Amino acid sequence: MLRWSPPLNPPAEIDLENDNLPGVDIVITTYKEDIDEIAGTVNAALDIEWPYAHIYVLDDADREDVAVLCSSSSGRHRLTHITRCCNDGRKGGNINHWLKLRHDPNPYFITLDADMRPFPHCVQYFFSFIETLDMEEKEMLGFVQTPQFFRNYAADGDVFDVCNMHFIKTIAPAMSKMKTMPYVGTGALWNRQAITKSGYFFENHATEDVVTGCRVHRERFNSYFLAQPIAAGISPRTLPQLIDQHIRWDTGLVQMTFYHRFFLFARGLKWRQRLAYLGTCGGWIFSLIHYTTIVGTTLVANITIAIHPAPFSWTHLASIPLFLVGFCAWLLNPGASMMQRYRGLRMSFVYWPGTLVALWNAISRKRVKTSSESRRERFHPVMVFHVLVLAALVGSSIFAITTLNPIACVQGGVCIVVWLLIAWPIFVSILGGANHEATQWTEDEQNRPNLNFQTFSNEDEKRALVQMKQALVEIQKRIQVMENRKSRKSLNAT
Repeated sequence: MLRWSPPLNPPAEIDLENDNLPGVDIVITTYKEDIDEIAGTVNAALDIEWPYAHIYVLDDADREDVAVLCSSSSGRHRLTHITRCCNDGRKGGNINHWLKLRHDPNPYFITLDADMRPFPHCVQYFFSFIETLDMEEKEMLGFVQTPQFFRNYAADGDVFDVCNMHFIKTIAPAMSKMKTMPYVGTGALWNRQAITKSGYFFENHATEDVVTGCRVHRERFNSYFLAQPIAAGISPRTLPQLIDQHIRWDTGLVQMTFYHRFFLFARGLKWRQRLAYLGTCGGWIFSLIHYTTIVGTTLVANITIAIHPAPFSWTHLASIPLFLVGFCAWLLNPGASMMQRYRGLRMSFVYWPGTLVALWNAISRKRVKTSSESRRERFHPVMVFHVLVLAALVGSSIFAITTLNPIACVQGGVCIVVWLLIAWPIFVSILGGANHEATQWTEDEQNRPNLNFQTFSNEDEKRALVQMKQALVEIQKRIQVMENRKSRKSLNAT
C-alpha cells in the first residue's frame, strides 16, 4: 500500500550559478582495493558538476601508490588524501576519523566506496530532491540513500539478482514513505549535523551501515530513498561469493536485532518504524520460520498422501496456505517485472541456509569474510544443505507419484517442478555459471538495471554517461603515464 501511494514531490530545478548553494564533501573510503579502481573513482569525483565540492580519499592502508595518485590527479575540485596508521573500526572508524579532523566542514557529505564511480550530475540529483523539503524537514534530514548500480555485468544477465530488485522496487520506496530508509553503506548524502548528534558512525560491526542508519532514526532524524543510481560500482559475479556476502549481511542483521532489542523496544523509534525494521532487518526471523514450515509441510504432505490418499487432509490445509503466502506473495510484489520477482523469490530460498550460519556467527562472535575476501567460484559449503533438502523433496514427491493416485501425482509433479525452478541457481553455479559480464560499459539501457524510472530517459543522464566514458579513457591514459614514470625511475636506479 505504501509502495502504491502517491510519489514524493517532483524534483526541483537547480541553478549552478546560484552563489547560495551549499558545499559538499565527497568521501571515498579505501583500504586494500586495486589502485586502478581507486583511480577511476577519484577521477570521476573530480569531474562532478557542482560549484562547491571537496574530494577526500580516506586511505586506511596508508599506501604510497594512493598518495601518488592523489598528488598527481587534478580536476574541478580540491583533492585531499587522509591516512590512518591502523584500520580500527573499519570503514565506520575511517569516516569517524575524518569527521573529527575536519574543522571547517561543509554541511553535507556523500559517502562512496572505492569502486563506486559517481556520475557528474549526482550532487544535483540529491539537491533537486532536498529543495522540495520544507524547512522543518531539512532540519530533521539524516541522509538520502540511492540504489547500488553495478557496471561489471549485463542487466539481462543478472542470474543471481545482484541488484536486489525486491528491495529496490518494493521495500525501499515503502520505507522512504515512512522516512525510514536504511543506510546501505555507499551512495548516500549525509547531513553532517545529524550524524554527529547521533554519535557518529557505528564501528566494528558486520553491517555497521544499517546500524548507523537505525541510530540516526532513533534520534528522530529522517531518511529518504531516491530511485536513480548516482554511481556505478563492482559486484561479485559468482554465487559462492554472493552467498559469503549475504552471510556477512545476515550476521550483522542478527547482531543488530539483539542490539536494538528486536526493534519493538528500541528507544526513540516510532511504532511504524519499529515494525518496518522488524520486517526488514529482522526479516531473518520470519525467513527461518517460513522456510522450515514450507519445506516441512511439503515433505509431510507428500508422504501422508502416499500412505493415506485423502484430498483434504490436515497436511494440505496447512501446506496450501503456506505455499500461496510463500510463493504467490512474491509474484504480487509491485514495481518489479515478473522475471525480477521470480529471481527474487528463488534467491530468497538460495540464501536461506546462510541465515543459520549467520546466527551461529553472531552467537559465537566469529569474524565473517567480506565478498572481496571470498575466492570461491563454483561451490559453497552451504550448497550441501540445498542438495540434501532438494533430494528429500524430490524423493518424497516421487514416492507420492508411485502410488498412482491422481491427487498424489499432481501434487508430486508440481512439487518437483517448483523446487527444481527454485534450485536453478545452484545448478548454474555448480556447472560454472556466473552473471554475464558486460563487455563494454556504455550508456545503452542493456547495461543498466531495468529500474524503469523516468529519470533514466533524461538527456542529461545520457550526456553524463558519455562524459563518464570519456573520463574512463582519461583515467587509462593517466595510469599509463604513471607506469611509464615508475619504469623510468627503476631504469635510472639501475
